[in-house]
Amino acid sequence: MNGTDMNMDGPLDSSRPSGSEFVASEVLGSGAVAAWWRSPWIPGGLTLDIDGAEQSTIFPEDQSRLLYDYLQWMNAALQLWTVPRIEPGSATFIHLGGGGLSLPRALAVADPAGTHIVVDLDPDLIDVVLARVPFPSEKAPVVIAGDVRDALPRAVKAAGGLADALVLDIAIEPDSPDRLFDPEFMTEMFDAVRPGGLVLINIGDDPGLDATRRMAGSLEQAGGSYFVAADSSMFTLAMPGNVVLGARKDAGAQRNAGAFDADELAALHAAGPRPGTVMSPAEFSELFVRHDRAGTSNNRRWEDT
Repeated sequence: MNGTDMNMDGPLDSSRPSGSEFVASEVLGSGAVAAWWRSPWIPGGLTLDIDGAEQSTIFPEDQSRLLYDYLQWMNAALQLWTVPRIEPGSATFIHLGGGGLSLPRALAVADPAGTHIVVDLDPDLIDVVLARVPFPSEKAPVVIAGDVRDALPRAVKAAGGLADALVLDIAIEPDSPDRLFDPEFMTEMFDAVRPGGLVLINIGDDPGLDATRRMAGSLEQAGGSYFVAADSSMFTLAMPGNVVLGARKDAGAQRNAGAFDADELAALHAAGPRPGTVMSPAEFSELFVRHDRAGTSNNRRWEDT
């Protein structure tokens, strides 16, 4: 671990809620400051900040727990459409973006022999995270340093071939680089997974969901269908927050993603957090048509209100 302990009596800049307990902070090789907190509002949780921005929350005593809705949606999709297809111990996941490794940890609790390839710009962060909260499996994740797009071929090579699922979790935002919205990048991610494999994308979007619309359009240009899942408030187009885009590589084609039918979307809705909404591409497009016409959004088919 290259991180350096610093300011162990407290953080340099505290923006945490009142009552939060500072645990430790470390300077990463990149110069960023990683700080750990305990919040009275999250019993048992340990929250990681990077330069004051909340990054992850881990539950050291139960690493199967996932705090954030978007991670719960991703895990629900994987449990529905990836895990049942694979023999225990043979699953391979590529994670583009590491952070606190919340999702890899939850998957490793369920299948300790699974393989997790993690790509992160700052591998020092992963060292710091694993030193603070060890991985729940003896099979530690394989960490690759680099830009998530540039390092994807190395991740596939480290996986020993195609992955069963790929997760892009770097909180893509409306002002993220164009190369992350490039349809060719979508194709590269599809090409990294086996037929029937999932590609899951976390988007940290603003009101209006412009980044989600843009990413969904890129998925379609790459030949993929998709689902959209988020807290129901996101589909008022008036709230910021996280949205999950999920696509599946068609088992009968080399590249195109297979569409999710109504029963599958209903199953995801039932398995996801509440209040939640799951949309098909047609429903997601219709959301904006109705919003433009009426100035407001209508309830979708798989929605909690």
